[in-house]
Amino acid sequence: MLPLSSSMEFTLGAELAIALALGVGFGFCLERAGFGSARKLSQLQDNLASLDFTLTDEQLQRLDAASAIELGFPHDFLASEGVQQVIYGNTLPLIDHYHTRS
Repeated sequence: MLPLSSSMEFTLGAELAIALALGVGFGFCLERAGFGSARKLSQLQDNLASLDFTLTDEQLQRLDAASAIELGFPHDFLASEGVQQVIYGNTLPLIDHYHTRS
């Protein structure tokens, strides 16, 4: 076997890192949204290859934390308890799809 030059090692390492990142990204989206998409056959093949591994609960939590965004105004204002009371009165818990958010 021929030794790899440092630039070839770097290139192979970068390609592996990109493939792993794409796989993790697709796995995360699949776990959270329940589906994925592709416009090209190569994307579909990459997506299918990423199904060979699963993300642990700890990995999902770390990805959730890393991808979390602050919704800011007006979401924070509308989600405040006082505004919720004005909007819904005492009927909020009676709404079928109501769930608490942390």
